[in-house]
Order: sequence, then structure tokens, then C-alpha cells
Amino acid sequence: SASRASVRYATPGVGTTRLVEELCSRVSPCANVASAAYPAYGALGGPRVAADLARQLGPLGDPEVDLRVRSAAGDLDPSLRSIDPTTIRSEQVWAFRRLFEAKAADRPLLVVLDDAHRAGDKTLELIDEVVQHLDDVPALVVLVGRPSPSAWLERFPAATTLRVGPLGRSDAATLARALVPDPPLTDEATALLVERSSGNALYLRELVALARERGDLVVEGGRTRLASPSTVPPSLRALLAARLDSLEPEQKLAVQHVAVLGPATVEQVEALGLDGAAAAIRPLVVGHLLRRVAGERYDVADPLLGEVAYETLPREVRADRHRQAAQAAAN
Repeated sequence: SASRASVRYATPGVGTTRLVEELCSRVSPCANVASAAYPAYGALGGPRVAADLARQLGPLGDPEVDLRVRSAAGDLDPSLRSIDPTTIRSEQVWAFRRLFEAKAADRPLLVVLDDAHRAGDKTLELIDEVVQHLDDVPALVVLVGRPSPSAWLERFPAATTLRVGPLGRSDAATLARALVPDPPLTDEATALLVERSSGNALYLRELVALARERGDLVVEGGRTRLASPSTVPPSLRALLAARLDSLEPEQKLAVQHVAVLGPATVEQVEALGLDGAAAAIRPLVVGHLLRRVAGERYDVADPLLGEVAYETLPREVRADRHRQAAQAAAN
């Protein structure tokens, strides 16, 4: 039967995005999988999510269904323009339900929406109405997000809810040692990293990355200690900002451009004014700041890092980049 699951976490960075990525990876050999993240910025988040899911699932081959699915992605066929807005919404729900049913008929279906706390009412309503009609269909819809004033989770009272908290001290210490395996961390360095990160996996990973870039991981007597502990940024956002500031200017700009664009190709990043974007993006992928997604596109590795990168652009620059992105998409 159809299932609804919502993964919620108390603070950014505890690892829910990695958790659902692992879920998708493990079930993809035996299931149809479609995964999208609701963008942090821009007025067309819902259509972008619909377009991502429709592209990954592929067309059904039935024009009645495919046209209505594409209309949710902002591509309204002339044959549908005479339908009033209330009716077209019902038609889109029907089309996505038919698409999900067809894709689940061959193999079980997994659909993931990350950053669901950003989704607008229309997107959440569409998801809820589609899932409600998936009786006896082997499909799992997973919504991932943070607690927020919008109370988005309350829209899905029948969902199975998993709350993901920070790592315990033992697990955080294990992660710290895995991040610096050779030479191994001293007990003091491990304890300091665990204390400063408060069990937040992203904070811990970025603490180690920043210390490595600054040369603060010092090897003495066959062990690695952490130098200058007083310079550790006091918050996760401050840490991510410091990590961005430690990059080469072209690399920082590449992260900022991807934060504006969402998943983007090298050509789209260059269209915003960064020549040689491929050379800047390559080390960012190796350093786990960007990640390769479907096709030849790249996205910021963590949603919070994307927010920080976006916010480090001055407001007027952000507006200009959005205009450039819109022009590039229209060409």
C-alpha cells in the first residue's frame, strides 16, 4: 500500500539530506526513484520541483497525462488554456496519480522531496492529494524538512514521522576519527571537535575541513592535534561562511552562482559571469562543497551551505544574478 513518511530534524546539518541520498542509492536497483529539493530562492519553486520529478520519472506516453504533468512544471499546452485554474489543479493531481501508478506497476516507486519546509501551499496540497489516492500502490513518498512556523508537517497527519537528532558523543567521536584517520587524532582534539560540533555532523565535517585548509591539523608524535582552538567559528553558519572565505575567489563565486541557479551546468554557471567554471567546480566537488546531480549538473552539497553562499552575495548582486539566470534560461 502507499506510504507517506516525513523526516524532520531539529537543526540544520544533522544529516537528513545524506540519509535520504543513501535511501535512494540503496533502493534504486529495485525501484523507480525520483528525488527533488525545493529551492530556497525564486518564485517558481513548485514548477521546478514538478519538472525535476517528471524528468526523472519520464513520460507516460499518454498525451492526456503527460500534458497535465508538464503543466504543473509551468509548460501549459495551448489545448489546456481554456480550462479554469481550479479544474487544471484537479487535472494535475489526476495526472500525477496516473504517472505514479504507472511507474509503480513495474517496480516499487520512491519519490523524495527535500527541504519540504520551503514548499508553498499549492505544492504541499498537490502532494497530499496525490498520495491520498495511491491506495494499493507500492509507492513511498518521503518529505524531508525542518520544523518551521509554516507547520507544513501538520498537513500530513497520517504520515509516519521520523525526527532525526544530533549524534551522540560516541558516534560523533567515531565520525571525527574517520575524518582524520591518519595520523589519528589525539584524544584532546577528538574531544574538542565533539564538544564544538555538539553532535552536528555537518558542523563537525566543516570544522575538520576548515582546520585542514588553515593548516591547524598538526602532526606530532604520530598523532594529529588541533592547533588554535580559540579561532574555531562559534556557529555553524559562521563556520560555513569562513569555509567559503577560505576558497579561491573563483571557487567561492562558483558556489554562489550555483546557490542562485539551483542544480546547474557548467555553461549556466559561466553565463552568470565566471569564465573557466569547470576548473573552479572540479576541486569543489572533491572538497564536498558541490556535488554532481542528474546529468552534467552540479548543486551545493548541503542546503544550509547554499543558503550561506547565497546570503554572502550583496542584495543588488543577487538581483542581478537572478536576472542573468532568467535570461540564460530563456535563450
